[in-house]
Amino acid sequence: MQRKPKLVRITPIFSTVKAIFEGQNRFLADNGFEVHVVTSPDPSSSEVAKAEGFQHHAVDISRSMTLLRDVKTISRLTGLIREIKPDIIHTHTSKGGLVGMTASYLAGVRHRVHSVAGWTADFRGPISGTAILLCEKLTLNIATQVIVNSRSLKDYLVSSGRLNPKRAHVLGQGSSNGVDLDRFTPGLLQSRRNTLRSQYGIRGKDVVIAFVGRIMAEKGIVELLEAFKALDDNHTILLLIGSLEQESRGGLPEGVLNTLHSHPRIRVTGWTDDVPGFLSASEILVHPSHHEGLPNALLQGSAMQLPCIASRVRGNIDAVKDGETGILYQNGDIKQLADCMRALIRDESLRKRLGSQGRIYMEKEFDRGKVCGRLLAFYHGFFTDRDRN
Repeated sequence: MQRKPKLVRITPIFSTVKAIFEGQNRFLADNGFEVHVVTSPDPSSSEVAKAEGFQHHAVDISRSMTLLRDVKTISRLTGLIREIKPDIIHTHTSKGGLVGMTASYLAGVRHRVHSVAGWTADFRGPISGTAILLCEKLTLNIATQVIVNSRSLKDYLVSSGRLNPKRAHVLGQGSSNGVDLDRFTPGLLQSRRNTLRSQYGIRGKDVVIAFVGRIMAEKGIVELLEAFKALDDNHTILLLIGSLEQESRGGLPEGVLNTLHSHPRIRVTGWTDDVPGFLSASEILVHPSHHEGLPNALLQGSAMQLPCIASRVRGNIDAVKDGETGILYQNGDIKQLADCMRALIRDESLRKRLGSQGRIYMEKEFDRGKVCGRLLAFYHGFFTDRDRN
């Protein structure tokens, strides 16, 4: 009788499991894997683990670099991994990769997989950037296989010598977990659209430009607000679907913060899990981020048949087909961003054509079931019949 192959996934915070990998562990469990998930403690872990079909193990994993604490974490992980005896270790995030790959190497795990969802080392200060880069290099050297979130990011990492091409993989067109096309379906949300537009003071003829994500400088919020103000259009609303980080204030200048709170045509939702509802209340999605892996916001917008405007950076260029599902503009170019928004505001037929093609692209490449199936096939590639016995 064949035994179930054992998979251990490691990531620092449990919210990643709930939000980013929703449904994925259940899919793997239903398709023959014994799934173990290791994160820092979380009060909701038991309920989610039961629903998603995995065993949760609580290990303190700090998101910051804390040498003594990290050594203890690696020691605990090594012991846990030896106890579980997994066939595959799969780590996520920079810190999860560092401690998880180190522990799995020490425990003698044969198949060590790390996922690269983005690359922030190049966008930090000299000290923190160097520290992140060294940790990433160590992780990528220990991993036996590396799954990169997009083709453009993989090409960059390989061409810059940061990643061995023999270990590098992109599953399909990329993405960590695709998009739930049953949830992000525009035709089912008409009543929600009407309710939200009324609640947020959006009139019938207003064109809503939506942004989804954390409200912070590196997401391009400064350029977005400047471009939006340049439109000078009383029938256009900017809807920011996300929250402002309270401690850092998103690294935004005081003037930008004042604009967020006082501009009569800007709405800020705060944190919400009703992203499909707010997108149904919108006509255009804009994603002006300075750097990405492969942004879920663009997948969600296209799934909702919204034309997408995005900065021409890694990740964005994989999610948006320029001139087919949306429009790409030069990162940081405020005038070009404003021109792109203006073009879509004025041309409803163009919006519909790009949005329709975007939905088709999502159905073909980023449907959650297909993305999960590619990951399952990737895991199966490690095994022969003898390995399973």
